[in-house]
Amino acid sequence: MTHKTWFVSLFAALAIALPAAAQEVTNLPDGARQSVRFDLGLQSALVYRASYSRQIGSGMLYGRFTLPAAGLDFRDFAVEAGGQATALASGDWKLNVAFAPVLRMTDNNLFSATALGVRGTVLPGYQSSRWGLMAELGYEKILATRLKHSAKYRSAGYALAKDGWYSLSGGTLQAGLRGGYRFGRVELSAAAGVLASEGLNAVVPPFYGTLGTAYAF
Repeated sequence: MTHKTWFVSLFAALAIALPAAAQEVTNLPDGARQSVRFDLGLQSALVYRASYSRQIGSGMLYGRFTLPAAGLDFRDFAVEAGGQATALASGDWKLNVAFAPVLRMTDNNLFSATALGVRGTVLPGYQSSRWGLMAELGYEKILATRLKHSAKYRSAGYALAKDGWYSLSGGTLQAGLRGGYRFGRVELSAAAGVLASEGLNAVVPPFYGTLGTAYAF
């Protein structure tokens, strides 16, 4: 792989690597087993995120769909589906862990990219029926990226760029805090933190922040 093609591959992986936050920050109310959630904020780009989760025992299964907020471009999106479980607990103090495969796609004037990867998150903190505060420590690894370079890229950048699948094309680290408060079946939350590539280089921008609301039923 040429240096220029490697750079484009890495850029593609990071450009569509939008780390997601934890699901609920507080416990679901009595009788509720499901939740729908909507988040808006800055995570590598301005994004909208819709989520659904279902509690199973002390854990949950969830799915998320993310779109960029600018123009609602359906050529750029991310899908994540996985599970979250409580590894350790002492009263309302918990250590939650989450794992999910991810699919990310982007399409612009230079290239189109489809990325497949996995994401793991450790979520230690306080989670009660009224309020919660958790740390978010996440790592997302892009296992394979399929790149297709445009004619514009070949003419202005590198004419011999090769289309196809590239393995282990990038990764993103996330560290931050997420807090929330519950009003009956409605939870309001906010999250903020820093982002970096797996080589500990800052991404642009090197931070994230989101506001969210969830409804339990």
